Amino acid sequence: MISKILIVLIVLTSIVNAQNSVTNNETLDDLINTAIKVSPKIKMLKSKLEVASSKIEIGTNLPDPTLTLGLANLPTNSFSFTQEPMTGKIIGLSQAFPFPGKLSAAAEVKAIDTLIVLEEIKDLENEIRKSVSTLYYDLRLVREEIVLAKESEALLEQISEVVKSKYEVSKANLQNVIQVAVQITRVQDKIEVLKGKENAVLTELNAILLRDENSEIGSNEISSLDQNFYSTPSLVKVATNNRPFLKGIKYSEEKFKLKENLAEYSYYPNFKLGLQYSQRDYNGLTGVDFNDFFSVVVGITLPLNYGGKNTAQVS
Repeated sequence: MISKILIVLIVLTSIVNAQNSVTNNETLDDLINTAIKVSPKIKMLKSKLEVASSKIEIGTNLPDPTLTLGLANLPTNSFSFTQEPMTGKIIGLSQAFPFPGKLSAAAEVKAIDTLIVLEEIKDLENEIRKSVSTLYYDLRLVREEIVLAKESEALLEQISEVVKSKYEVSKANLQNVIQVAVQITRVQDKIEVLKGKENAVLTELNAILLRDENSEIGSNEISSLDQNFYSTPSLVKVATNNRPFLKGIKYSEEKFKLKENLAEYSYYPNFKLGLQYSQRDYNGLTGVDFNDFFSVVVGITLPLNYGGKNTAQVS
């Protein structure tokens, strides 16, 4: 029975160690990808992208047709369908058509919103990448400082032992012993300060990763930096050409140019096509079964720009 319990404990311990080793073996790229994946702001912008994509279909297609039902020339003295030859039952169907090119112009205005949101997502991903990388290297730096401080502490402990030995044989005075002890205390205080800084950086990094603040993050794997030299003008040029935030601003500028082009269509007429069928009954007075009517109607809006409304829209 005891052996079985020991086996279970060993298995659980190995599982925990395996999980910890997975966490500790995370590279910087792994942490960046995790932070981007769990970021609530990224998820919000992706939802915003879906909304922008769905809006493309709104207002960029033909409006719904209109079905018309009615009665024409119904006599009020009898309300009979067979008294007058011009009485008829009417059914009509009409469809509005914007000026050619207007719908495609509206689609371009709505479609560019998706490009703007995509650049917002890319820019936020870069901000997350920057934050995670900075904290990761800060964590690595403070841990290296702790290692060096502990090495200094160990060295001072050895010196302290030597000084104490010499003090016992009167080859060193008490002041030397005190000086070494003071240095050891200072190094120990520095180590505590560095550990506090390490915990602060670790907590901030775990917050970005949406993890428990005490979750361990390894920092042993750091790739070497490329030994390339850049001038400030070249860096500014690369940043200007590639930063998603600036691309989003350019897309916004292009969007308003497209909106201006769409507003120009307010000076052009829209069209409406209507089809109407009139059904007439047998006329009792004349004894004639009158023919039915079929009508075609074309309507054109007149863009008169009352009060300068079209001009104001373009402006």
